[in-house]
Amino acid sequence: MATCYNCGGYKPDGGSCPACRKIESDKRLAEEQMEANREIAATQMKAQIAMTAMIAKDNQKKHDALMEQEEIRLKELKKQTQILLEQGLNEDEVYQRGFNFDDKGRPLFPDESDPWAYVSIDEKGNYIIGNVNNPYVQEKFKKAYLKGVNDKLKQDYSKGPGIEFMSEAAFNCGYTRNVDATICYPSQERPRYRYDPKIAPDFSGSVDEDDGSLEFDWVEPYDSDVLNQSFEAGVEKYLKEQNTAEKKNIRLAEIQQEQAKQRAFELANDEAEAARAKLQAEKDSQEKIAKSIKGAIGGGLLGAFSGVPIFFFIWFFSIFFGGTSWTLVGCVQSLAALGVVVGLFSGL
Repeated sequence: MATCYNCGGYKPDGGSCPACRKIESDKRLAEEQMEANREIAATQMKAQIAMTAMIAKDNQKKHDALMEQEEIRLKELKKQTQILLEQGLNEDEVYQRGFNFDDKGRPLFPDESDPWAYVSIDEKGNYIIGNVNNPYVQEKFKKAYLKGVNDKLKQDYSKGPGIEFMSEAAFNCGYTRNVDATICYPSQERPRYRYDPKIAPDFSGSVDEDDGSLEFDWVEPYDSDVLNQSFEAGVEKYLKEQNTAEKKNIRLAEIQQEQAKQRAFELANDEAEAARAKLQAEKDSQEKIAKSIKGAIGGGLLGAFSGVPIFFFIWFFSIFFGGTSWTLVGCVQSLAALGVVVGLFSGL
């Protein structure tokens, strides 16, 4: 009687019964439906994430636009407020504010509504207005404030430290290898006015191993050729002082001492490596000798044990072919000797 190979129930034509086939079909359909649901859920999740990102981006744009509008509104409000404040002023008052500016430098936390001016020096050592905060809105007051600042500059800052001071300061920056090469007046210790270089000199030093000379590489820090030449002269003076015969000999001796230490270290490593190689060679040689001895002993024993059956084999056939001159002892000794030789070379 045919039975279903799944449930064991009666099945006339063999295979699985209709009930089992339906169960398998339903199971397969359920798995396919679950996979389709997972794909739909993943697609919906991606769409939701993309929609959320798009909404967030749109909200950010709206927020930025509102902030920009608010900033414009505040600026306009501040402008109108400043206009109202300026109604009680006259050009002479604004001029005096500019003329009496504070030259201590730019405030750490400046208020845009407060007027201030910052004085610095240029590459020729002349005073210049490095920065001015002019808060006035009406054009006549703007001009009055700037005129006061410029008149004050002409009166009290008509003569700066001059090119000689700047050259000497650049020379000192080179001599001391100043990391940023900033020139300060009246001095580096009491800076009040500054001249900032275009770039840091980026010093890098080395010692010539042949003669012990100290060498420097650097980048020209200033826009002015005169100041760069003075800076270079300062570096060269320092190098001249450092490259006397005595100091070069000291550095050369230190280099040679360091090289000697390095050579001694390398020699010690080479000797240690040679010693390790020698020990390994001795070990390998001993192992070869031991293998040869074992091979000789093994070959001799094998030859000796095989000599007995070989002798009787030869003796049996010698009965029919005219006899043999070998004795049992001679055969065993001969084969043992042959085994020793073969085993010896096999060990080697």
